[in-house]
Amino acid sequence: MMTPLLVGACAVAAIGAANYAPQAEQIVSTRRLRDRVKRRRMVCLTFDDGPGPTLTPRVLEVLREEGVRATFYLLGMRLPGAPEMPARLTAAGHEVAAHSMRHRHAWKCTPWAAYEDVVAGYDALREHLGPAARFRPPYGKLNAGSWLALRRRRAPVDWWTIDSGDTWPTPPSPESIAERVVRDGGGVVLLHDFDRQGGGREERAAFVLETTRLVIRRSKDAGLTLGAMSDLHRSTNTA
Repeated sequence: MMTPLLVGACAVAAIGAANYAPQAEQIVSTRRLRDRVKRRRMVCLTFDDGPGPTLTPRVLEVLREEGVRATFYLLGMRLPGAPEMPARLTAAGHEVAAHSMRHRHAWKCTPWAAYEDVVAGYDALREHLGPAARFRPPYGKLNAGSWLALRRRRAPVDWWTIDSGDTWPTPPSPESIAERVVRDGGGVVLLHDFDRQGGGREERAAFVLETTRLVIRRSKDAGLTLGAMSDLHRSTNTA
């Protein structure tokens, strides 16, 4: 007869085993992504956690001035604060993708909670997304639940190769990010376009805008191609 302690231990082991597949997939996918951007000499600017009513339009203006297309991974919970932004992004030629509903950390919640977060995010954005729209996992983490939700949708899962550091306590210099993109011969750059609250809001916004512009200009000078994530994957005939 199994004791409650043994049942609990078996449940933890089962969840850990189920989570192995998405973690292994992430490692392989990230390695392939690094190879792909380097081989294609391509740069993808990607923006998470928006839309923000103030910062997203400012990012759009920089992209418009520089003539660059980007990918925006939107949170369903942000839509009430900027309901017009998904349509504006699409009208401007950018790619709109999903980032869940409430940005649940898949390694800190149950598989079913992560599953529901993915599904609810797609539902909130259904007017702006196709049935297999791209997805970026919150915090770059998946568990068995979120992995299953994405597999059922056949949704491409997107990672990144270069973190801009715009959410770090002390961000790096924009110049260092642009230099790394060039040094790596391309990359998928992680940025965030949501409006922060509290102190340092404008400083963070300025960092995002300066990094965006500097990466674009340095990449062009180095002969790298800039585009959205779907552009990168179309160029290699993969999802």
